[in-house]
Amino acid sequence: FDKAAFSDTKDPFYGYAAWLSINDLAQVWTDAIARGEWQPDSPEKQKQLAWGLGAIRPELATTAISKLFADGKIPLDGSGPWIELLGTAGGPKELRALLDRFAAGQLPAEAETRATLAFLEAARTRGVKPEGDLASLVTNLQKPKDPNPVLAAAVLRTVGLWKIENARNLIVGVAEAKEVPSPDVRAAAFEALRSLGGPASLKAFEDFTAASQPLEIRQPAALNFARMQPGKGIPRALEVLSSMPEKSALDFWRGLLAIDGAPNQIMKEIDAAKLPKPILEAGVRAAREAGKNGRQLLAKLAPLAGVSPQESKTADYLDLAKQAKQQGDAVRGEFIYRRSALICTTCHAIGGAGGKVGPDMTSIGASAPLDYLVESLLDPGAKVKEGYNAVNLALKDGSVVMGIQARESASEIVLRDATGGEQTVAKGQIATTTNIGSLMPAGLLDQLQPRERLDLYAFLGELGKAGPFDASKSTVARVWTLAKPGSAPGTPDPTFAMPVYTLVDGRLVKDLLAEKLPMFADAPAILATAKFQGPGGKTRLKIAGAKKAWIDGQPLDLAGEIAPELTSAVHTLTVELDPKNPPEALRAESPEARFLAE
Repeated sequence: FDKAAFSDTKDPFYGYAAWLSINDLAQVWTDAIARGEWQPDSPEKQKQLAWGLGAIRPELATTAISKLFADGKIPLDGSGPWIELLGTAGGPKELRALLDRFAAGQLPAEAETRATLAFLEAARTRGVKPEGDLASLVTNLQKPKDPNPVLAAAVLRTVGLWKIENARNLIVGVAEAKEVPSPDVRAAAFEALRSLGGPASLKAFEDFTAASQPLEIRQPAALNFARMQPGKGIPRALEVLSSMPEKSALDFWRGLLAIDGAPNQIMKEIDAAKLPKPILEAGVRAAREAGKNGRQLLAKLAPLAGVSPQESKTADYLDLAKQAKQQGDAVRGEFIYRRSALICTTCHAIGGAGGKVGPDMTSIGASAPLDYLVESLLDPGAKVKEGYNAVNLALKDGSVVMGIQARESASEIVLRDATGGEQTVAKGQIATTTNIGSLMPAGLLDQLQPRERLDLYAFLGELGKAGPFDASKSTVARVWTLAKPGSAPGTPDPTFAMPVYTLVDGRLVKDLLAEKLPMFADAPAILATAKFQGPGGKTRLKIAGAKKAWIDGQPLDLAGEIAPELTSAVHTLTVELDPKNPPEALRAESPEARFLAE
C-alpha cells in the first residue's frame, strides 16, 4: 500500500493496484480508525490518510473524518492535509468548525485560500455545506483581500451552491462589472446566479442577455440562461450567436450543446435565428463533436451552412481500400492527417505524440485491414475499439458531459472529451448515464475531396509497417513546444506554450509551422523545446534546422559533433527559430537518448 500509492515512480499500474487494495480493505481500515488502532500520527501516515480517504466510498470516508474530528485529531490551524480532507470527506459539523475559524480570522492567509477551495469541493462534489446559518458570513467569504482570479471564482461558486440569498447583490455586481480579473470570474458569477435560482435569477439573465449589453456579459449569461430555462434561454442564446465573432462561436456552440435537450430545442429555433454562414459552420463542427447526441442537429445545420453530409453507410469499403492502395499517396495523406481542421492529432497519438482520446495510431496500418480503417473513418460508430466507448452523463443541474472515462475515484469520474480536455464530474450530480459509442465525429471527412480521402487512407494503411512511416522508435523528437524567449538566453517564456507535432520521420517542416507562426508575429524569435531521457555519459545528438541550441539552458556548439556528457535524467533541448524565416525542416535525433512524446 505504502509503495504503491506513494512511490516516486508514479506508475499507473501500481496506483491502480493500490486503489483496488484500499477499497477491498476500506471497511477494515475505517473500523481500525474508529477504534483508535490506526492513527495518523506522522506526516507519512497523514499522507496515507489523505490518499486513502479520497479513494474509498464517500460515506466511509466521512465516518472516519467525523471520528478523528471528535477525538481532537484534526487540527484546524492550517497544518497538514486536514483542510483538504474536510473538503473531500468532512460533514456539515466539521465544515462548520472550519468556517468558524475562517470567519474569525484564525487561519493563516494561505490556509484561508485552501479553506475556500475546500468549501467549494464539498459543495460541488458531495452537495455538503456547513451546518447552521450561513447568511451572516457573506462578508467573511470575500477573504482573503484582493484574491487571485481562481480564488475569486471559487468564492462566487461556493456562495451560489450554498444558496445564500443575501449574496445576490455581490454576485450581480461582479457579473455586470466593466472589469474583472479574468473571464472565469465573470463566468463564475453567472454560474452562482443560476445556482441561486428563482425568478430573480431568470430576470437577471434576461437583462444580461439583452442586445444592449456587451458581448463579454451576454455570452456567459446566455449559456446559463439556456441551462436554467431552455425554452426561453436557447432562443436568446441563438440571438447572441448571431452577433458573435467567428473566433468565439465554436466554444459557445460547445457550451450550448452541453445542455441536456439543447439539440432538439435548437432545431426548433434555428430557422428563425438566421445565423451567418461562419457561425453555422462552427455549429456543424460542434454537432459533429457531439457524436450521437448531435446527429440530428448536424443534419439540420449542414445544408444551412452549405455542407453536404456524406452518406457513409452506402460506401463500398473494400473498393475504397483498393483505390487507396492503387491511387493514394501516403506522403500527401500525412499532411492531410495533420490539418488542424480534422483534429486527428487532438484525439490520436502516433509514436506517443498526440491526443489520448482515441486509439494510438502507431501500428494501426500493420494491425488492421485497410477496409476496416476506411469504415472506421466514414462510420465511426460502427465498430468502436474496446476501452474507447464514450458515455453521456446527464447531470442534475441540466447540463450534459460527454467523453471517454479517463479515471475514477470513489466520489468522482474524470471524462476526456473530443478536444482532449478533461472534466471532473461528481458522482452525486449524475442523473443518468448513456453509452454513446465513438467520440469521433460523424462526417468528419466531408471537408475533404475524394482524392484527399484516398491519400489519408493510404497514410493510415502504412503506419506501423517497415519504412518511412514506422513510428515505433523514440530516437527522434516527435513533439516540440513553441514559446517566446524568456529573460535568460535559451529559456522559454513560461506564460505561453504551444505544442506542435512532427511528421512520422521526425521532421517539423515549414508547412506544419505555418499555422503556428501568427501567434509569434511580434516575437524576435521562437524557442522550440523537446525533452529526452539521457542514457548517462556521452550522448550523441544530430540537430538540423537550428542556428542556436541549448541543453538545460547551457549553449551547444552546433559547428562540429554534438556529444555532451549528460546524466541519465530527463533533459531539455531548446533551439531558436526565426519566425520570419523558419527552417525548411527542424529535426533532432540521438542513437542513445530516448525522446519523450509528451
